[in-house]
Amino acid sequence: MRRTRRLVAATAAVVLMAAGMAALSVGPASGTASSGQSVAVVAAGHLPDRLQVDTRGAIDVVTLQVTIDPGGTSGWHSHGGPVVVTVVSGTATLYEASGKGCVREDVPAGGAFWEKRGAPPHVLVNQGTEPTVVVATFFLSGGAAPVIDASRPAACDGIG
Repeated sequence: MRRTRRLVAATAAVVLMAAGMAALSVGPASGTASSGQSVAVVAAGHLPDRLQVDTRGAIDVVTLQVTIDPGGTSGWHSHGGPVVVTVVSGTATLYEASGKGCVREDVPAGGAFWEKRGAPPHVLVNQGTEPTVVVATFFLSGGAAPVIDASRPAACDGIG
């Protein structure tokens, strides 16, 4: 898996980020006060890599919350556009076939990762004892599907 993303944020950093997001929702002291508004942090995670989304045309933004029970899997798939994924709880164990075989990456709660359009098929597996919850935001153009079913690569036989 040619993923250069690695989790570098500690839980404390995620808590500070969530607190900062909540503080920003109040608005600046010189601005107008909000009214009839409530804000909740749905997911907060650290994305250690640069992310660039090409928006040469109109795009659709789709956000999904996905829960995978212990022993469950997302099924092998790819995406119709770039996606940013935040792990809310549990650990997301990702597998992707590469020239080096089937590569595994574990992303615990508070971590985030992204996948570009055209990335090889991959699978998210919950190998833990509690549900794994992720929030995925997709950037799609031309009617592309967020999730596209894929066959399990031979290099990852028996996984997912």
